[in-house]
Amino acid sequence: SYTPPINPDPEKYPFMLCSGARLPNVLHSRLHGSPWQRSLLPDPVVEINPADCEKMGIENGDEIEIITSIGSLTFKANPTHTVNPGQLFVYHGYPEKDINSIIPYRELCDPYSGYPAYRSVYCAVRRVD
Repeated sequence: SYTPPINPDPEKYPFMLCSGARLPNVLHSRLHGSPWQRSLLPDPVVEINPADCEKMGIENGDEIEIITSIGSLTFKANPTHTVNPGQLFVYHGYPEKDINSIIPYRELCDPYSGYPAYRSVYCAVRRVD
């Protein structure tokens, strides 16, 4: 069974960021430039649990910053119960908000196989005022 990597600094990085899922209306990122396809979800969003939003004073559409050990990006918040507390979810395919640019995949390797973690990382979140 899957076990997530151990968080080396839970105080600094209390959230697990998951990325890479594809939107059902696009083929990877190729159709994301089509105006009709892009209109279905025009802005890159971060899905976050409503309980986490309540704790941090985040509301739907607020700008929030995701911070990792190598960088940060801002997204609009999309509170949803489909994401567990303590997790964040970002869709693949928005070149202007390339989530892979802040995932330190070389630092996070599976201890058994050595495979780098391309789709998840511990991170921090803050509301942008």
